[in-house]
Amino acid sequence: MSALGRIARAIRAQPALVTVIAPAATRRLRRPGAEPTLLIGTHHKVLTVYLNKVFSLYGAVTGRSVSTGRGPTTDPTAAIIHDDHSAFSPALLSGDVFGIHVRRDPRDLLVSAAHYHKRAEEPQLLTPRPDLDGRSYRDHVNALETFEEVLLFEITHSAGRNVRDMVEWDYASSPLAEVRYEDLVSPRGVETMADAIERWPIRSADRTLVLRAFEHFSALRGAHRDHRHVRDPRSGQWTEHFTPAVQKAFDDAFPGAVSLLGYDAEG
Repeated sequence: MSALGRIARAIRAQPALVTVIAPAATRRLRRPGAEPTLLIGTHHKVLTVYLNKVFSLYGAVTGRSVSTGRGPTTDPTAAIIHDDHSAFSPALLSGDVFGIHVRRDPRDLLVSAAHYHKRAEEPQLLTPRPDLDGRSYRDHVNALETFEEVLLFEITHSAGRNVRDMVEWDYASSPLAEVRYEDLVSPRGVETMADAIERWPIRSADRTLVLRAFEHFSALRGAHRDHRHVRDPRSGQWTEHFTPAVQKAFDDAFPGAVSLLGYDAEG
């Protein structure tokens, strides 16, 4: 969808957006000065699609170029870089940048990814694989008899790699504002986002636009609920699915991950 098409669609869905889109767009045209690069760091099943919508709209309205991908597949010259696995290069993170990184309870990430991979349509998940006896990733997880087996498989495969990416993020020296998925999808999500971007070096009209776009595409709104990537945004779902065997396999694979990321081991 083109930038104008994305803007028009958003306004049709929420006419009040025009009151913030117009000032942001006008100010950008009048004052096109250079700004630091905006980095958006997410992980698989950690609001990737949602925040891509927010910042694609933001970029379209304000005239900023947007690049989305993973690591070297993104354009380092773009004004807004959304890395959907938070695989930013050290050189990029040490440059003139600002932005946000989102983490999630790794146990819920595992459950969410396991559900998603049973119905996903990405080509890489539908391609036959020799290591899975010629089955695709999706066919393999759907052939497993129980969801416990799916979770055990995911721990050592795709979802497990995404948990590891999130655990290995450099939380101590990252220049990005750190935010939890659970806080962003809560009823206070807009306030959480407002706190995260309060010190961003952007104009007031642009900050308002980010928050209104965030509210518009919120996971708690019907406009986002119908997207195929969204099954259930609730936190704590792992308590419904983690058997003793899954808990042990998770702890063995990711020792200390839950506490490292700031979550309660007991749920």
